[in-house]
Amino acid sequence: MDHLTKFPLLTAEQEVRLGARIEAATLAQQDTGLTEAERNRIVADGRRAKEHMIKANLRLVVSIARRYSGLPLVDLIQEGTIGLIRAVEKFDHRRGLKFSTYAVWWIKQGIGRALADQSRTIRLPVHLVTVLNAVTRARRVLMVELGREPTAAELATRLDLPVQKVELVLRQEKEPLSLHTPLGDDLELGNLIADAAPDPSSLVAAAMLRQDVDRVLKTLSEREAEVIALRFGLNDDQPRTLDEIGTHFGLTRERIRQIEAKGMAKLRRSRELADLVA
Repeated sequence: MDHLTKFPLLTAEQEVRLGARIEAATLAQQDTGLTEAERNRIVADGRRAKEHMIKANLRLVVSIARRYSGLPLVDLIQEGTIGLIRAVEKFDHRRGLKFSTYAVWWIKQGIGRALADQSRTIRLPVHLVTVLNAVTRARRVLMVELGREPTAAELATRLDLPVQKVELVLRQEKEPLSLHTPLGDDLELGNLIADAAPDPSSLVAAAMLRQDVDRVLKTLSEREAEVIALRFGLNDDQPRTLDEIGTHFGLTRERIRQIEAKGMAKLRRSRELADLVA
């Protein structure tokens, strides 16, 4: 464990320089004006900068991981490191924000997702865990293909499974759990949950992510962006139905569906969106 915290912390100036090198490597991969040798040199330099930034912030991952329980510490650190890597890839060195402030949100996301998967798996019979994982993967693929939430029947067809089994897994997944659900000796589900009160760094990072979402929506027409924002509740966490949006704009339900489908098709082709959801 000590080897993870032996790397010296970075100054704000070092973070900016490393961030610039990482960005240069990303841009170089798309720059057709560079020779192959120039591109390879810049990409290799960016890779070194990325590794430096990750290693210098591993102590932050360890510090955050120690606040959680429910999985072995080494697993929590591994999941937190995945979040750290995403933070390094997404960090905008021009915004004047300390990297650790931004990275905290991503690290907590990585750990929290692993703990959620763990608690979800615990409540299912062993023979259904594999089915649940397959359903989850198929659901993500179909949401992209269809531009909406797939039905149990569509999932069953894609996976060649009985509809009843898919419905059973979906019901189990949505079933709420008590925080006192036992997970092992002297351990309850509540032990998996860190303090829910948002800290300032999380709020700042969330605001930055919101700016990223707004930037992606600006690639759409004004009407497409408005429809998608209403459909998914991006502005007020209140998703609207097609009928509700149609009433709002004075358009038919089918016309709203067409606008949504067109906008979603553009987003699925967008490199900006791929960066956000990867």
